[in-house]
Amino acid sequence: MMDQTPKTILVICMRRLGDVLLATPLLHTLRQAFPHARIDVLIFASTRSIVARNTDIDQILTIEEQPTFWQHLAFLRRIWRQYDWAISTQNGDRPTFYAFVAGRYRIGLADERHPFKQKLLHKAIPFDDEQTHTVRMNLALAHSLGLPLDGTVMAGFNDQDRVFLEVLEGFSPARPYVVLHMVPRFPYKAWSLEGWITLADWFIGAGFQVVFTGSDRVMEHALIESVLSRLPPGAINLAGKLNFGQMAYLLSRSRLYVGIDTVVTHLAAATGVPTLALFGPTNPVKWGPWPRDWRVGMNPYERVGSQWRGNVYLLQGEGECVPCHREGCHQREDSDSDCLQDMSSQRVIRAARRLLEGART
Repeated sequence: MMDQTPKTILVICMRRLGDVLLATPLLHTLRQAFPHARIDVLIFASTRSIVARNTDIDQILTIEEQPTFWQHLAFLRRIWRQYDWAISTQNGDRPTFYAFVAGRYRIGLADERHPFKQKLLHKAIPFDDEQTHTVRMNLALAHSLGLPLDGTVMAGFNDQDRVFLEVLEGFSPARPYVVLHMVPRFPYKAWSLEGWITLADWFIGAGFQVVFTGSDRVMEHALIESVLSRLPPGAINLAGKLNFGQMAYLLSRSRLYVGIDTVVTHLAAATGVPTLALFGPTNPVKWGPWPRDWRVGMNPYERVGSQWRGNVYLLQGEGECVPCHREGCHQREDSDSDCLQDMSSQRVIRAARRLLEGART
């Protein structure tokens, strides 16, 4: 039977960084409802950094994406029936099975097409992968429990992150700055290099310090450096130098953020900074950046068209096929997307100017 006042809760979110970040409203909702419960999260080890500062979590459990048989067995023994509630935010086989193993009461996403998964759960919520935003899909789990919902995406940072940015060489936090995040994990989400150069040059001409962010991948660092080599002084490369707490603080103090479909764009939206998101093939109904303080009763975005919602301006590529929901024009991760490559720098600059001015007309 379901315990109405659980003492221990495990939330399972075993996907990418963005998925974990967009599960934080569910974690926050649970924390608000059960302030004295122990709330743990189970994620892949590679995504731990995105919730390292999250005060709604008591313990972060991690597992490798491809553990050995013995690692997997040891982990199952560790979590066997250790939680009053286990909640899975994915409808996959593995997270559903972990919920079954860990929880005396199990809730998860599964529908009638997967009767086996439904049998592993006490309560199965129908999964919608197209018409319901990911934040709302996660919160549907809490709604099924009758809990008051809180849609806050938690972008955690602390005083140490602030101090780190204040003493970072080459960066002047007191000077107005904008943040640009130009390199996605997958090329089909990328805007053109020429577009980024023109945009950065416009910001520098407007008197802003331009900060490029990114991961520590060698390829990513090289791409940013190639852009900086064609710009006048006034831009710096912080790729690979910041953890997610430091990144969140950097974003929260910026005048504007411009980025592609990536976890950092979701993080920017969560801080409340004016956020310009460049979208192409991706379905914005499902994956558009969740605006700060957005009400949970409705999706922020429609499927087609550029849209301003709260602190987020979602600028969508043009074309009858947009969004195609596919991995680029050649349907593979290393493909280009014409709708993004053909997006003019002037469209992006106009949207950035509107955000800076706060002009919605």
